[in-house]
Amino acid sequence: MSQYRIKKGEKTIVYGFDHCIPEYFLWVQDDEDAVEELVGCLGSLSGTNGHMIQAISKLDLVSEIPREHLELIASDLPI
Repeated sequence: MSQYRIKKGEKTIVYGFDHCIPEYFLWVQDDEDAVEELVGCLGSLSGTNGHMIQAISKLDLVSEIPREHLELIASDLPI
């Protein structure tokens, strides 16, 4: 599994790729450790690359995620 973190204001965005399942995941964690899972097996959206791109765009994270990660997600390859 790969896992990356981005700090955005008071929230931490956690995203990556689970090689065992295989699927992308993305969740938002606040300073009080409350977690909102958006993409992945426990999220409201399944862990496809399309849903991952949709969530990244909705959260305005395009400029904060490395270009290489975005290209891999768009190509439906593990990050």
